[in-house]
Amino acid sequence: MIDKQFLNKVKEIKKQVGEKAGAIGIYRFTLEDVKTGKKTVKYYHNIITTVGFAMITNNLTDPTPDNDMLINYAALGTNVAVVGIGDVALGTETYRNAIASLANSNNIAYATAFFNQTEVTGTFKEAGIFCDGTGAADSGILLSHVNIDVTKTNVQKLTVDWTLTLTNA
Repeated sequence: MIDKQFLNKVKEIKKQVGEKAGAIGIYRFTLEDVKTGKKTVKYYHNIITTVGFAMITNNLTDPTPDNDMLINYAALGTNVAVVGIGDVALGTETYRNAIASLANSNNIAYATAFFNQTEVTGTFKEAGIFCDGTGAADSGILLSHVNIDVTKTNVQKLTVDWTLTLTNA
């Protein structure tokens, strides 16, 4: 769910990177202890990959595009390497879930994925958003890749919110 706190963080990061950026991706990771209700929230600014931009331009110009641009999976991984625009997959993908909700408003795309307390645990160092993927690791087009530091236990659920803001450069 996108709330005022998240939108304020988006504005703050947009100011940090400057309005010169044409596409700004921001993640929010919310860990919630299902027993106590305690929440931990972390924000990260990501990169949009070259293959992601290629997919977008292909969809804008080809009547029969190579890939469906619909965002459909979020993935977590353990690789500590710095993400780069040339990435085509997570360094070490360990778990992925289907996107639970999608929306857009005012040139901002919103995507949310959920990871319940029992389906995955661990320390995650990277995450990604995929288009045209399947449930198989490394499938689809890696649109967004981000370095993170999130440790999830078996009493926490994880909500991953992602926004992509398109701005005039």
